[in-house]
Amino acid sequence: MAGLEKWSETMDATETTQKMIWIYIIFCFMHTQVKPLVEKETGHNYGEYTALKYRSESVFQSFLFLLQVLVGGDDCIHLMVWIALCQPPELKGVEQHKTREDPLHIFRN
Repeated sequence: MAGLEKWSETMDATETTQKMIWIYIIFCFMHTQVKPLVEKETGHNYGEYTALKYRSESVFQSFLFLLQVLVGGDDCIHLMVWIALCQPPELKGVEQHKTREDPLHIFRN
C-alpha cells in the first residue's frame, strides 16, 4: 500500500484522545453511517464501541484512521475508516476476532 511511511506510530487512546477521536468521527456520522456498515459486513450487532488504540494517516484533506475498538467483553475489532472534509466517513475495512494484545497493522479487505 502506497504511503505506509506516513502512518503514525500506534498510540494508546487515552481518555482525551478517545474523546477527540470519537467526537470527530461521531461528528462525521460514525454511528449512523459506519457502524451499520461494520455490522452488515460482520453480521454482528455490536452494542459497545470503545476506542482503545489508533493510528492515523493524513492524506490530502482527509484522514485514514486505523482503530482498535472494544466491542464487548475482551473482543476487539480493527477498523479502517477514511474521513474526508465535508463527506461522510467511509469504512475501508474490518478485521474481526482481535484482542487487546493484537497490534494495529495496515490491512486490506
